[in-house]
Amino acid sequence: MPNVVDFQISLNLIPKEEIDNLKFISKTLKESGEECFLVGGSVRDLVLGKVPHEYDLTTSALPETIKSKFKRVFDTGILHGTVTIVIEKSSYEITTYRSEQGFTDGRRPDSVKFGVSLDEDLERRDFTINSLAYNIITQELIDNHNGIADIQNKIIRTIGKPLERFTEDGLRPIRGIRFASTLGFTINQETESAFTETHSITRKVAVERFVQELQKIILSSSPNIGLQKLLSYNYFQLFTSIEPTMNPKWNLEYLFQMIPSENLGLKWAVLKEICFGEIAMSPQKNIFRDFKLSSTIEREALLFSGLFPYLFSSSEKLDTKIELKSKLLAPIKQFYQASNPKYLDSVWRFILTYFQAIKSESHMQIDQILKNEEALVLSDLAINGEWVNNNFPDAKGKKIGEILRIILEFIWENPKKNSEKEILVHLNSTDKMFN
Repeated sequence: MPNVVDFQISLNLIPKEEIDNLKFISKTLKESGEECFLVGGSVRDLVLGKVPHEYDLTTSALPETIKSKFKRVFDTGILHGTVTIVIEKSSYEITTYRSEQGFTDGRRPDSVKFGVSLDEDLERRDFTINSLAYNIITQELIDNHNGIADIQNKIIRTIGKPLERFTEDGLRPIRGIRFASTLGFTINQETESAFTETHSITRKVAVERFVQELQKIILSSSPNIGLQKLLSYNYFQLFTSIEPTMNPKWNLEYLFQMIPSENLGLKWAVLKEICFGEIAMSPQKNIFRDFKLSSTIEREALLFSGLFPYLFSSSEKLDTKIELKSKLLAPIKQFYQASNPKYLDSVWRFILTYFQAIKSESHMQIDQILKNEEALVLSDLAINGEWVNNNFPDAKGKKIGEILRIILEFIWENPKKNSEKEILVHLNSTDKMFN
């Protein structure tokens, strides 16, 4: 029998539109003689007094029954009993109670059995903190595995024996580490002791699934917790041939919180700097490619990995505005103009905030450059290749590019002379272009 506990959950934490939809789903299934519970992370978040990010449901109803009761239902994991109910613009994954057998691939069950009880369904889950079920209609909270106590004590513990849980699904140790980072919890000693023993199972996990968890870690409030565990238990070596550093740069960990969430490549570059040190990364061989990140994120990460010596190394300090423009600001603007122009402002804010935080004099120089909208790249110039060709007909092909570069360097030094007239005066006064 389900263990109903005396614990009050505040439904005020759930937005009205969401609670109305959840009640509608639950009532519709109840009227058909079926059970329906909110389950997993959403219940855990409610117990913690947080607004859930998503709402997963579990039910006694078979997928066919669910499809017959709601207008818009899509198969999202039908082999495992999961469908998605869509109500207006909101989606809700709902899964039939099931038990599981055999995990040959170390990730998914070889077979599932529907028609089991809620108790059996909760028993197959990974951690006690994720094993709670909540009835939206009756407001009954089911806690068969002491999940509330572990939440209150901030402990991550497997349901049953850790070795068995991790042998079933090699991603579970990584998920446990991710929960430690996102929740600030401590992993139970017995649970953690099974990490190394199940490496061979975790190795079977697709790198994309590992990276999904890793990205949640670097986006969390305490990324150092997760990264330290991943390094301590040699998890990176399961997914990349590039060896992590023996001396992580934990002093850079605070940067994760400073970087806007949309600039994922920059966050990945910080991870590389902390966990892999100064190992050179090339477009052909780098951890970002090993982790199968998107090409845009990979390029962004490589950009900042190359710029890190100028950002975070006292030995590569940029002393002049020319150096700031040529070695730091221009490469950044060039990249974002070609890839994600809308993210450029957030990067500028990060750069300014960072230099201000470390009390660098460069902060004032960069602020002035950006406020004055000084030219950084060729497209900022008052002239272009056509103008060069019209004024210097003998300049052809690569020569036009060389001239434009000379002009840009001139404007870097003389930002107020970015006009056709001043540029023409400068070109006529030098013989550089045609030697």
